[in-house]
Amino acid sequence: MRFRFVLLLCLALGLCRTASAQTAPSKPSWFEPQTINLSSRYRLIENTAGELTANQMQFKDALRARINIDRDRRFTLDIGAFTGSSFTSGWDATGIGSGNATANMYVKQLYGSIAPVHGLELQVGGLYINHGESTEITSYDDDGYVMGERVTVRRPAQIYFDEVSVTRAALSATATPGVIRRLKLLDHQNYWQAQVVKRFSPALSASVDFTEVAGAETARAAIAVHLPAGAPVSAVRFEQYRRVTMQPATGFAVVAERPIVGRAKVQGGYADIDPRYGGLNGDRYQQGRRFFAMATIPVRGPLSAQLYAAQAVGSSTVANRTRFDAVVTYDILAAVRGHRAN
Repeated sequence: MRFRFVLLLCLALGLCRTASAQTAPSKPSWFEPQTINLSSRYRLIENTAGELTANQMQFKDALRARINIDRDRRFTLDIGAFTGSSFTSGWDATGIGSGNATANMYVKQLYGSIAPVHGLELQVGGLYINHGESTEITSYDDDGYVMGERVTVRRPAQIYFDEVSVTRAALSATATPGVIRRLKLLDHQNYWQAQVVKRFSPALSASVDFTEVAGAETARAAIAVHLPAGAPVSAVRFEQYRRVTMQPATGFAVVAERPIVGRAKVQGGYADIDPRYGGLNGDRYQQGRRFFAMATIPVRGPLSAQLYAAQAVGSSTVANRTRFDAVVTYDILAAVRGHRAN
């Protein structure tokens, strides 16, 4: 773990010099670091039988960057390297508490991108999941990945929607996070998604998508509303899905947000995910009905904390009836940029 910290710190120190050069359009950076985070969390999970299935300390490393092949950034290579050993896992165990210590680091996303004209982007390789305004509660886990191609159009003046995308890919080998080992899936694609996003105003945006995975067809829609100052809450998000084939079912989530002291904020909500959803949505939620709350707290500079608690309700048997997370994150990129600014 210490070696990885030093590696990521050196990477940030070396690359922030290039990142600062982006202010000069005549000399675009060939390498643009986007995320370099180190996180640690305490996690407690209790199942329906009242058994503690997790009571441990974990850590997470996250690196996202873009390599610009040409000066106009029309040809790029995007890289995402993270800890975690599966589709729904971005964390490794420290060995403190339950579970043995693990040390995984995988390049989970690696794709080439071409922008032949303004507003059109073509991607191929190991891609991130397109969520739109939906979240990992009713969509797929934020740590997830697919292998395939995506076409995205951002020309709202011509097509009304702010973003239209179509993805054809493979969503399988969920226990194989390494992108190189999943290259063969390019010939065995079982996933496609069509999605539109519309931002009606700074206070209102929505998305709709239709996804098919191995014959299971699912429609999703989400809307996010930012309320004016003085309202009881500052933002509300509602998202819903409907699986129309292969054991049809529906589910939804509603989340409200409110700022508290300083830049801290608290969120609370309720989710209802059907028992046959498939287990690839966020591991904090999975299936069942549950109330949840989360507080995000800036601590000092690039250091922040997050508290999360959830409680399932109803008679369903679930693996995570009660869950509590306490997370601390250090943003190395923000720290280095702040240091250089001073």
